[in-house]
Amino acid sequence: MSANYVLAWIVAISALRLSVVFWRSPGHRRTGLLVVQGVVLAVLAIGLAVDPSHAGFVAAGSFVLLYLLPVVSGILAMRLVVRQHHDRARPLLRIAALLPGSGVREQRPIFAALALLRDEKGVEARTLLAEVARGDGRSASLATMYLYRIDARWEDLRRWFEVHPRRDELLRDLDVQTAYLSSLGETGDRLAMVRTLERVERMAGRFVHRVCHTGSRSGSAKHST
Repeated sequence: MSANYVLAWIVAISALRLSVVFWRSPGHRRTGLLVVQGVVLAVLAIGLAVDPSHAGFVAAGSFVLLYLLPVVSGILAMRLVVRQHHDRARPLLRIAALLPGSGVREQRPIFAALALLRDEKGVEARTLLAEVARGDGRSASLATMYLYRIDARWEDLRRWFEVHPRRDELLRDLDVQTAYLSSLGETGDRLAMVRTLERVERMAGRFVHRVCHTGSRSGSAKHST
């Protein structure tokens, strides 16, 4: 079995698995992520039709460039942002923003506001966050969350989250989830914090089960062929 053949199977299974996960995930960003996987599968299909001996290599390259590289760049950038290394995170954020549906492009004003906070420019940071918070989507939610956290308004943060019409969707967001758990701890509601942690663990378990189930079905299809 050649490396080209193995890569072709890996790319096909990975792209199909991710497509199923993105299709079932909530939010408007899934369209862009689905398009990327569709492009990768199209490259593989065209390669198999034109030059099967190199189709796997070409498809693997497109998968790395169009999906893996931006995703890894985004993860590394987030770690640098948490450590307040905004200058080092900036080029990685540019790469991560190339992936449509990743949300990085929409969150650039938030990263800029965090950089202003690091430089002790609190007024400018609050103004920028307030402007983003007037919008919609994940960026607006993150901006609202940071406005509450900056001033340690834990009661307001908790109330905002608990009455939010998309509360379950917010609970899937790691940043918002962490802030809400912090608000529960700061307001002294340990019981609610434990219950929320249990709920998050159940949601994460269902997600892992879904991905594994999708992968097992793909593997069965591969063996059946």
